Amino acid sequence: MYSTRFKFIASSLFVVCLIWGIRLANNNNFSLRSQTLKFAVDPAEQGCVKQNTCNKCITVKGNGGKPVCGFNKSSQCVGQSTASPASLAKTPAECKIFEDEQKQEHEKDAEFTKNAQKEWEKIKPHVFGTEKGLKNTSGRHLASSLLSVPANKKNLKRTEYENAGLSMFVSPSKKIKTTWDDDLGRYTPTQVEVMCVAAIKAVLKMNDSKTLPSGMNVISISVPSPRGMNLCISVQGNTSVFPGSTGATNVAIGQACVPDAGAVDDIE
Repeated sequence: MYSTRFKFIASSLFVVCLIWGIRLANNNNFSLRSQTLKFAVDPAEQGCVKQNTCNKCITVKGNGGKPVCGFNKSSQCVGQSTASPASLAKTPAECKIFEDEQKQEHEKDAEFTKNAQKEWEKIKPHVFGTEKGLKNTSGRHLASSLLSVPANKKNLKRTEYENAGLSMFVSPSKKIKTTWDDDLGRYTPTQVEVMCVAAIKAVLKMNDSKTLPSGMNVISISVPSPRGMNLCISVQGNTSVFPGSTGATNVAIGQACVPDAGAVDDIE
C-alpha cells in the first residue's frame, strides 16, 4: 500500500516538474527573442562602408539620430554592432587620436622604406653582378649576370621554374644558386629591385632597426611577385638577397617564411 502511494506521489511530482520545465524553457526562449529584437542591427549601418574618413564615418546616424558607425585601425568605417566599442573611434576626439596614431605609423613606415632602399644600394652590385672583383659563383642572382660568365654556362646545371619566373643552378659540388630569370623576360631588374627592397624592409621592421645585421645569417621573407604570387625571398645578413624558394608561398606578405630550395649565395 505504502509502495503504491509512493509511486503515485513520485509520478505526480515528475509531471509537475516537467510542466514547469516546459514553461521555463518557453519563457527563456521568449527572453532570448526579446533580446535579439532589442539588439537588432540598425539598417543605417549599411551606409558605413560608403565613408572613407573617420570624421565622416561618425556622422552616420540611425534610428533616433544615434550614431551607428565607427572607424577601425584598418581605416575602415564599420557598423558599431560588428566590432568591440573599444576598437572603434566614435567621436571627434577619438578620431583625432586615431589620425595622430596613423600619421606616426605612416612616418615610421616611410622611414623603414628609406632605410631599406639605402641598404639595398649597398647590396645591389653584388646581387646584380656588377660588384668589382666579384667571383664567378658569388652573387649574380640575375640569370643574365650569372650566365655572362662562360665557365658558369659550362659548369652549372639549370632547372627553370617558369611559373615563378625563377631558376635553380646546381654546381658540380651540388650547391644551389637561385636566380630571377631576367634573361628569359620573366623579370626586369626594376621588378627584382622592388622585391629585394620589400624583403629588406621587412627584416628592418622585424628588428626595429635602421640597418641590416652584419654577418651571413639568412632571414627569409614572403614578398609579392609581379607574377601574381608571393615568393620566399632570402636576405643574407647585409651582403645579399636572393630567391629562397622556386615556388609560391602561402605565408602572408612581410612575414618570415621557410625557404625550400637550400640556396646559398656562393656555390663555389
